[in-house]
Amino acid sequence: MSNGNANGALKEPLNPNERGPDGLWPASDYTTGGMGKANLFVVYAMLQTVFTVIGAGVGFAIVTVSAPAGVLRRLDVIGEYDLGALYLLLVCMFYTFHMISANMGTHRRETRVNVPDQHAYRVYGPGQPWDSALVLMNDDGDFGKFNRGQRALANFEEMLPMFLAEAMAAGFVFPWVVMTMGIVACLGRLKGAVDYARDRKARTKGNMLSFFMHGMINGLVLFVGIMAIVRSK
Repeated sequence: MSNGNANGALKEPLNPNERGPDGLWPASDYTTGGMGKANLFVVYAMLQTVFTVIGAGVGFAIVTVSAPAGVLRRLDVIGEYDLGALYLLLVCMFYTFHMISANMGTHRRETRVNVPDQHAYRVYGPGQPWDSALVLMNDDGDFGKFNRGQRALANFEEMLPMFLAEAMAAGFVFPWVVMTMGIVACLGRLKGAVDYARDRKARTKGNMLSFFMHGMINGLVLFVGIMAIVRSK
């Protein structure tokens, strides 16, 4: 007998750390994490904006405190070719990615389909015992570790194009700073992947470190775009 309905409501309480008979979790990870009613668009935007502002502050400090000639020269090159606008476009794409993620998370929250599951497949067969049964990931033992490891790889691949584009853009002006941030971001992703394979809730620390570094790089991209436009006037 299923302990949930199509809207995610439970008929009876379950162990919060175990799937119910229908394969779904008793509650969404967003709910157990204190964001059951939060506007995820606002949460995601605010979090990334904090990271972005810190990154922009790093760029501002480098330019205003030490004013290295190489950095100023590269800013002028970007301004000379009117490329500042493209830097701002990258920032727009960065936020678009996170807003689409917030949209996904908002709808995921209502289903109790928690990570590592990415889809809820239904088995069709009117009048058959399996009609309306859900097909979800195997989350146990070695199969579970493999599935979570695969999801960690997919998460990395999802972020990689945006990360590389921003790293190259900001790295043109601040190569050593971006290299340092990028290495830390890679180490964070690696830790998150290893921890994720071990436990589905253990990926947060490593991934958050990576998000922080990428957000700071996004801040550098924003700073470069604005500065290039200002200096070209």
